Amino acid sequence: MKIFYISLLIIVANLISLSPNSLYAQTEPKKDSYYLDYKGESTKFALMVGNTRRFTGALSLAKRMQIKKNNYQYSILVYGELAKALAKDENLLPQIAEAKKLGINIYVCEVALSYFNIPKEELDSRLQTTPDVWLKFFKLKDEGYNTLNL
Repeated sequence: MKIFYISLLIIVANLISLSPNSLYAQTEPKKDSYYLDYKGESTKFALMVGNTRRFTGALSLAKRMQIKKNNYQYSILVYGELAKALAKDENLLPQIAEAKKLGINIYVCEVALSYFNIPKEELDSRLQTTPDVWLKFFKLKDEGYNTLNL
């Protein structure tokens, strides 16, 4: 009998932890909490990314910050494997299109392109190149951008 009550208590505790509110929070953010309400003074942001997962994250952040609506300047600086992926992976074309629609500048490192033997001409025309992405990163920081290396 004691085992029955303990088992019942465990089941009830699990059911309480799976309330509709907690399930909703785990599957989809509330509509009013999806957008980030940035309160800082700067309106310029630059994120350095080296892989497709982080590229997707940088794009998602831009959408959540509503950069177009808020008139923010937003740049994504690309190095490493992502430079190769942007040149070779057609699955990234919709993300490039979305970034351009939002007004995001995407800079691809020419050093990375050279490392992977990819001519600049193979890049999508919506992408820009920079001789060295780190120097571009530092320059944007000097120009007042909030910078983050993901």
